[in-house]
Formats: sequence, C-alpha cells, structure tokens
Amino acid sequence: MEGTFYLNIERIHLAHEFVLNRVKRCEYPRGRGSYGLVYVLGGEAQYRFSTGERVNIGEGDVLLISPDCAYSIFSDEDFLHYTVNFSLHLTEESVPVLPSRYLLLRGEGTFPFERLFKRIVSIWQGKEIAYEMLSVSVLYEILACFIREHSRKNESDYLRLLPARTYIEKHFEESISLDALATLCRMSLTNFRREWKRHFQDTPLKYRDTLRLALAKEYLHTGYYTVTEIATKCGFDDASYFVRFFRKNVGLPPKEYQKKHMG
Repeated sequence: MEGTFYLNIERIHLAHEFVLNRVKRCEYPRGRGSYGLVYVLGGEAQYRFSTGERVNIGEGDVLLISPDCAYSIFSDEDFLHYTVNFSLHLTEESVPVLPSRYLLLRGEGTFPFERLFKRIVSIWQGKEIAYEMLSVSVLYEILACFIREHSRKNESDYLRLLPARTYIEKHFEESISLDALATLCRMSLTNFRREWKRHFQDTPLKYRDTLRLALAKEYLHTGYYTVTEIATKCGFDDASYFVRFFRKNVGLPPKEYQKKHMG
C-alpha cells in the first residue's frame, strides 16, 4: 500500500446497522457484487472464504471485502455490525491498494472507526438533502483511516518477522525449529505462523526449502559434487529423500537436471 494513490468512490449502495442472529447465516456464493466495509459492534463471527480460509472477527475489527470474493458468515451468537456497500471507479493507481479477497484491521480502540461508521449510517438512514454526498465524504475518511492504519500495522508486523527470516537465510542448511523462530520474533507460535503466512504467502519451512533448492541447483551447475555431497551441503541427512524432494519441486531428479542444464 505504499506510494501515491486515489480511490474514486462511484456510489454507496447501502449503509446500515445489522444483527446476524445466531440461528442465521449469510452466504455470498458469487461475492457481494460491491466492496463491503464491516465494523463489528458486538459478538463474533467466522468468515469462511471459498479458498478454504477462515477468519474470526470480533468487536472493534474492520473488514474490507472485494466484490468478487465468495464467502459465508457463521456465528454462534448475535453478531452486531455496521455495513457499508459501495462501488469504485478503478484505476491503475487504485488497484494495488485494493484486496483480491479481503483486508482485516484488528480493533485496538485507538482509532475513530466506530464514530465514523455511526455517522455514515445515520446520514444514510436520514435521507436528508445531499445525504449521498455527505455519506461519500465520510466514506472517504473511513477508507483513508483504514488504509493508513492497515499499512502501518502491516509494516510493524513485517518488521517483527525479519529476525526469523534472517535466521532462516543464514541457517537454512541446519535443522530449524518453528518454536525457536517464534521466540526470536517474540511472538506465540500460533501468531507467528499466521503472520508469516499473511506476509510471505508460505510457511517458514517452505521458505527454507526454497533456499535449499536454489543452493542445490548451484552445486549441480558446477559439476564438481556428487548427489550425496550436495544433499549434505544443503541440509539433507538422507540423499534418497533429497532426490525425491528435488524431483517433486523441479520435475526432474538431480542428475537429469544437471545433464539438461550443463549441455
């Protein structure tokens, strides 16, 4: 979300306060058709996305959902929230800051989202003269606050993960403990796993394996080492496992890869 950009609001379709009763659920199998902003006033719900991802949100959380994102909402209790549905004029500058599925900002009670959502809902429901223009002005303020705080939080979380990333890059040939990585970042194991996946779209061990694979290819290109020697240098205790790992990720066993790339 870095850089200069401008979100051009086309129109607001709906702004209201809504209670999802615990005996009900909402489903959007084809997406909601417009961008949606949700601010949670009370209760907790689970958003289950068509990708298989599940996200729990609760009081104070703000969620921005894309128009084509398919999902369902489940709750075991009354889930009270504000919702604003709106459309945007998309430009090359705005697309990079918008979510492919969703963006979530965890509530910390330090930013004026509840006041802003309450105001836009009040304006929209009042239907007074120029209410649409007034509503759009408040929505701009909400989006600006959301994007600014989401960017700040993401940057902070990213920086917290760097000690683990640096450690993996220096020690990827060794056995690596996820608990030790989480401790380096001063995070719980659960939070560390979640934040790593969110920022790097993979697991720490898969990142380690990517580095191992790149190093193995370099050794193969030299032609100086046996497969067993390369396996050991890249952190594999079992050469047979290394061959299976290499074939799975490259599509060829090490020797065939070497022949192909050395002419």
